Amino acid sequence: MPYALINFLLFQVGWFSGVLGAAWNLALYGSLTMLMILISHLFVSRNFVGETLLILFAVVLGTLWDSWLLMQGWLTFNNGMWHAYLAPHWIILLWALFATTINHSLGWLKQRYLLAGALGAIAGPAAYYAGARLGAVELLHPEAALLSLSVGWAAWTPLLVYVASLLDKSTGKYIQKELI
Repeated sequence: MPYALINFLLFQVGWFSGVLGAAWNLALYGSLTMLMILISHLFVSRNFVGETLLILFAVVLGTLWDSWLLMQGWLTFNNGMWHAYLAPHWIILLWALFATTINHSLGWLKQRYLLAGALGAIAGPAAYYAGARLGAVELLHPEAALLSLSVGWAAWTPLLVYVASLLDKSTGKYIQKELI
């Protein structure tokens, strides 16, 4: 089975673990599941340094972004909060998990920044909306939250694709390792 497909499936498992864990007051279990997926991803990576730096970049970006949305009062998370204005651990790990898709299941977005922006503008808010419907996040001001999420993800997705490309060049071209 190609790693891009495995990566896509593991992201879905992680997303549902994180979101349903938060919705069902089991955020720690969801976060532990995502952490295991992240460690497994890095273990099979041939570009450990590049993948790790991309994940760290996404974690910082996502933490700042979701914390800003919290401070604006547009959304609130129902579980896993560290502080009233800091994004919860499970959403931070979702950002890390999303970063693992950039070189794999979303690798086709490389050098396609407009397409990455369009995908981000639609899929980003859709994921938060789905999370709200499942009970993990509450959109306090749905229009403002979804518009902000759309604009943010339209910027953040191509930025992550660009950073992944830079890291490919600086840490060695990413060579996918086949799982046995």
